[in-house]
Amino acid sequence: MKLSYIANMRLPSDRAHAWQIMRMCQAFANNNHDVTLYVPKRKTDSDKNPFEYYNLQPNFKIKRIPVIDLFPIKWMPRKIAYWVNTFTFSIGLMFKLGKMKKGIVYSRDPFSTFAIGRFVKDWCYEVHDSPKKTFLNKILFGGIKHVVATNTWKRNQLADTFNLNKDEMNIAHHGVDVDVFAELPQKHEAFRVTGLSPQYNHVVYTGHLFEWKGVYALARASRFLDQNTRVVLVGGTPEDVEKMQDFIDREQLDRVQLTGFKQRADMLHYVACADLFVIPTSAKFQIGMYESSPLKLFEYMATGKPIVATDLPAIRDIVDETMVEFCEPDKASQLAQIITQTLEQPSQQKIQTAADYVKKNTWEARAKKLVTFIHGK
Repeated sequence: MKLSYIANMRLPSDRAHAWQIMRMCQAFANNNHDVTLYVPKRKTDSDKNPFEYYNLQPNFKIKRIPVIDLFPIKWMPRKIAYWVNTFTFSIGLMFKLGKMKKGIVYSRDPFSTFAIGRFVKDWCYEVHDSPKKTFLNKILFGGIKHVVATNTWKRNQLADTFNLNKDEMNIAHHGVDVDVFAELPQKHEAFRVTGLSPQYNHVVYTGHLFEWKGVYALARASRFLDQNTRVVLVGGTPEDVEKMQDFIDREQLDRVQLTGFKQRADMLHYVACADLFVIPTSAKFQIGMYESSPLKLFEYMATGKPIVATDLPAIRDIVDETMVEFCEPDKASQLAQIITQTLEQPSQQKIQTAADYVKKNTWEARAKKLVTFIHGK
């Protein structure tokens, strides 16, 4: 079956959603579908082939749609650059896919989904945010055929906001490459590559350093940890790393190490060094409290290592007390206490329950579930 995945993004990109989209295209292709990923032809920070950049097998096609790319113009307001890019991308897609009679069009981008959806039979919109009740969104959801939400709250919110039938929507959490995270690099090699010291316990977080991610509370928690424990924050844009480093210096948090953005292969060495993972999401922002569905949580569960996570509805949509240790959000001292207790006495039962659960959540299983949903079988 032919599947066209539309993604209005730079490719390659250091953002997690770009990797997730590439991995989903591979998963659809691994389910014996003829997959083409359509992206705008934009300037990127890397000249690498996307398959090489993400270390993925090239079993699907990538086609770049010419657009008017104003993002490199420094004085150009980003909002104007975004809408010019989005509009020209959508026009290009209509010429490319407007006459497609068979197959599925799949997208995470509302505007291009709206533009092309009227021309094809089977089209699906995967929602990763919380769309407001705007004129455009009312038209989009009024004519949409298939809606996928990444957690239960989002599904319910969409149903209430746009008067959709919950039973006709699909909830699809993220997937994971179980084998990759279950068979990490050897620790001695990981310590050599990362430069981390094996004399410490390493509490690891991987991902962006946005405030809603709760990373500042995790950094503060380092103050209450013993001298043999280090907090390692892997990821972040240069701007966010600089902001976090200023915070660390100001607060004199000498047990926190920043690595900046790491490509996936390098990131796995830090994961291998970890003694414990933390999902420290803040409750101060709706996106963290309700909307998010942390891809990294599935990856952590596959490693066979303990996890401490903040007790929020978005996290509870994926795991419960049988899989992770919960703590209150935004409370550094309590977070440190739970980290210390878990390092001293990790629950092997919770670790095993998490590992068993995540085995069912591969990217290929997710792709198969979504195609079945779209076809109504």
